[in-house]
Amino acid sequence: MPKARPAEEQVLPRVVVATASGPAVLDGGLDRLDLDVLRPARAFTSIAGQRHSPQRPYYEAMGRHVETESFTEAVAGHLLFRDDDVVRLVPQPFWIERIVEGRPGWACPDFLVERSDGRLAVVEVKRALYRPADSTLIKLAAVRQSCEQLDLGFRLVTGLSQSEQAIFDLLQTFHSERCITGPGTDELKELVIERASAPTPLEDLWSVGPAWQTKPMIWWMLWHNILCMDWSSGLDRRTLVLAHSRHTSDAEPDLACAWTCGPAASPTIDDLWSSR
Repeated sequence: MPKARPAEEQVLPRVVVATASGPAVLDGGLDRLDLDVLRPARAFTSIAGQRHSPQRPYYEAMGRHVETESFTEAVAGHLLFRDDDVVRLVPQPFWIERIVEGRPGWACPDFLVERSDGRLAVVEVKRALYRPADSTLIKLAAVRQSCEQLDLGFRLVTGLSQSEQAIFDLLQTFHSERCITGPGTDELKELVIERASAPTPLEDLWSVGPAWQTKPMIWWMLWHNILCMDWSSGLDRRTLVLAHSRHTSDAEPDLACAWTCGPAASPTIDDLWSSR
């Protein structure tokens, strides 16, 4: 890791990336950042008794496994891909310079997100009900400032609540297209979308076809954002479901957009400061 420069000498934050040929320092911006050759800037080894448990989730949109520091980060990656504009996630992408109370240092973000329009954003993942110390908030704010200087977006994501995790576990079970089989599958899917053009209870959608075929299909459609629901309301037969606005012109776009995000929105750094 290069020696951090004195704060008064900072122009643009430096970034250190890992590649097959070794670490490389990007000085003066991210023009030379090549996502295709990036390797994780940090590696994790599972050790008995440690706080985090490294994971290797498989992300369908990328077609491969990646390494994350914890189960919370692995789940966060799945949820980030629920946004259709996200085309790639790079875990532990680089070390980025930050200035904390006048002292230079380095931080390694949890994810770098690439969007379909080419924009990049850093994502930091924290546990559910995250309540950081003041010193941690100051460090997060410093990372956000470095990202702004490099024209990178910054987002703080917190883990799922217990009820949201239960919904995630259920829907992920039905992520494969093998769940939508049987005669008349396409017609049944269109019928579900038509019925859900307005908020509709799950039990009403289950009744549009044979339960053995309809229920797995609806879980699959919820996982893939063809259908939306408010994750904070829990899940039972009366839970309201709505077709995503991109699949039907009759759906309420503002409501569908809010529901598509799934779990409740994570707090921002400013939210955490104001709640102290």
